[in-house]
Amino acid sequence: MKKYNNDYKFFLCLLAFLIGLIVAFNISTLSFQYEKLAERATHFNHRIVFNFAVFYKIFSRNLLVSILLSVVSFIGFGILSPAIMFLNGVYIGEMIHFNGVSFKNIYVYFVFHGPIEIISFSIFGSFGLRGIKFYRDYFKYGWDVAQKNIPKFTEFIFPVVLLFIAALIESLLISNY
Repeated sequence: MKKYNNDYKFFLCLLAFLIGLIVAFNISTLSFQYEKLAERATHFNHRIVFNFAVFYKIFSRNLLVSILLSVVSFIGFGILSPAIMFLNGVYIGEMIHFNGVSFKNIYVYFVFHGPIEIISFSIFGSFGLRGIKFYRDYFKYGWDVAQKNIPKFTEFIFPVVLLFIAALIESLLISNY
């Protein structure tokens, strides 16, 4: 059984996210509207409510990002994965840097689902980065060698399950805070 090592691709995507986070946090100039989110994070109503519409919106948005990270990036020679992870980091860093968001609000909204989501996105990004090796092998050795770089359907199951869990947690937080 041939072992394919994706570790560096995963860490490259994770590093792109972290660089985006640091850049946005340190030189933030954008303005997002998170006042209501910051206000709601301090008021917990002590009853658990599940809002399917919120879950669906979060999960479908995350799946769209995952498709961009994996499939579209794979087709586009793997170039998009680090860029999307970087922009995702900038987006989160901008939210953290926003003046109305306290440490408590960051903790409440990100600590439970954020790491799961970022790991899942990094896995999807590593699939997209396989496009570099696929095209190199295709032009150098032909289809028979290159097709081994195409992610298998079963490889998508674990990161999709992670996204499902992260979306479930995030929707419960948004619906209840």
